[in-house]
Amino acid sequence: MQNINHSKIISFICLLMLVLSMSSCKKGSKAFVGEYTYQTSGTITISDSSGEKQTELKRQIGQLKIIDIKEDNRVLIVRTSLQNTISDTYANIDGDKIDFEPYTFILPITDGLLTGKAAITAKATGTRYKDNTILIKESYTGTYIPSSSLLDSAKVTATNITTLLTLND
Repeated sequence: MQNINHSKIISFICLLMLVLSMSSCKKGSKAFVGEYTYQTSGTITISDSSGEKQTELKRQIGQLKIIDIKEDNRVLIVRTSLQNTISDTYANIDGDKIDFEPYTFILPITDGLLTGKAAITAKATGTRYKDNTILIKESYTGTYIPSSSLLDSAKVTATNITTLLTLND
């Protein structure tokens, strides 16, 4: 009789441990929520009537918060660059994937004769790796606005922008 009770107790304990371990796992949007440090790199293309010029993004780093807004698989994204520009958008979570709604921001551009800013609309998707890293692939479209009134505005595009997010401890 005691052997049956021991085996029932052991089975109950194993089942309880399994349930507790599963309930402590972050799922859905909860797995992404937190404060991250980001670094963005890539190349943008500026096109006008005289042709195209490619320029590397200057060092883009800052903080990004992913905030739970209590909606199924939807989060708020707040991105603050070291240049004190802030942008926000929403994103949808599906497993280890995050799909950002389009968002806009101002990008300073300085490259030789190019000095100005670009009004950018970005689209982005990302993948979470392990518990602390998200790799985001972005595309940009927008308008370059030169600092000099002697130059015309131009079209800005980029399809190879990569942002790495690392969860802050």
